[in-house]
Amino acid sequence: PPSPAQETLLRQVIAAGLLDRVARRAPPEVVAAAIEAGGAKAKGHLAYECASSAIEGVLFVHPTSAVAAPFAEMPEYVVFTEVVHGSRPWMRGVTQIEPSWLPPLAEGTPLCSLSAPLDAPYPRYDADRDEVRCWVTPTFGDKAWKLPAYQTTHPKGEACCRWFARALLEGAVIPALGQLTPLLKSAPAQITRRALEKRVVLLVDALATATPAIDSLRALRARWARDPSFL
Repeated sequence: PPSPAQETLLRQVIAAGLLDRVARRAPPEVVAAAIEAGGAKAKGHLAYECASSAIEGVLFVHPTSAVAAPFAEMPEYVVFTEVVHGSRPWMRGVTQIEPSWLPPLAEGTPLCSLSAPLDAPYPRYDADRDEVRCWVTPTFGDKAWKLPAYQTTHPKGEACCRWFARALLEGAVIPALGQLTPLLKSAPAQITRRALEKRVVLLVDALATATPAIDSLRALRARWARDPSFL
């Protein structure tokens, strides 16, 4: 049998191929409304709803399914291969997934939308990735299900350049510059907290108006290669 790590990878691969077949455990009121409307009559603890409006109503996990369990132990999110309409609409080929997998798998597709960067946790420069990273709130599917906060690449623009400028002055981009931080008139953190002083505006504007905008060490080095006097 696969190891726990291999099992997780297999489930992620399955999820990647079934992003249009994501379902989450239905809340009691959804199940009650379906039954009241004359829909499927089944035990609520096995009921799910699909993220896609193309598949309406409540779906169910068959009691013999490998993921079937008491209500409190049922996985919150699953993917499925198809719906079989028998005595009830049963999901077939059900696999348990984690909601945190959906944003990285679906980012850049119509299935996933990302909010503006959150104020907290605040954006940070990631030296390993050489980019400014931020936290966002993702929504999934045409029903816009809210998912847990997700860290991703900060959108391009002046705000991203501000965070890069802060990291640059703090020594997070080029460690040697960190030795100069105590000599600065204002702490680098002020760059992202309030209206900028003129000298800081010049720095941020130089980064933001460059072509292309400079928000990574790679881009800064490329500019220095063309213009050693930059900044």
